[in-house]
Amino acid sequence: MNFKQIKKILWLTGLALFCSSCIIVIKGRGIYSGYNELSESEKKRIVFLSDFEQMKDHVDTVIFAISAPQLKNYINQFDSCLIYFWSPFCSSSKCKSPEIVQNYCKINHLHLILIVENYSSAQYLLAMVSLLEQPAFVINSFHYKTDFCPTYVSKFKKDFLETMRNKRNNYATYYIYHNSSYKEVYDIDE
Repeated sequence: MNFKQIKKILWLTGLALFCSSCIIVIKGRGIYSGYNELSESEKKRIVFLSDFEQMKDHVDTVIFAISAPQLKNYINQFDSCLIYFWSPFCSSSKCKSPEIVQNYCKINHLHLILIVENYSSAQYLLAMVSLLEQPAFVINSFHYKTDFCPTYVSKFKKDFLETMRNKRNNYATYYIYHNSSYKEVYDIDE
């Protein structure tokens, strides 16, 4: 073999490795909703509400799948809320456990709105939902007519935070809702 053939083989091998790693990333957790990966008993614990149904104040065995308009209607009954987009896979120091955020909300007189972006995360939330004092939520991917997580999360946040207009940051973890307006918060002090 000459140098050009070896170079070509190495280049093709590198390309094959790169493409196979992309497939792994694309199929990875968080790219799709994960609803089809839930067990039948887990699917029964996800409650899809119609636009006209009322959410219960305290439900400790289910998670509500919601759209942005439903969440807006829900939070309008409270003076102040902390909306927390929680991920069990986040390793940042800004990502706190739901119990810690719940205690923060109690101390600061805020109603906790805990939201996970996909059903894979909802599996983890289902295990701890009985420890929460308020309902927990997952974004309803079916409402947004796509299973691709980045698309429906973006649509949800755009609809939900439309009043923030150009100050909106879709990457903030926490939002304070007070007197019908939003303020993004990147971290909370425990």
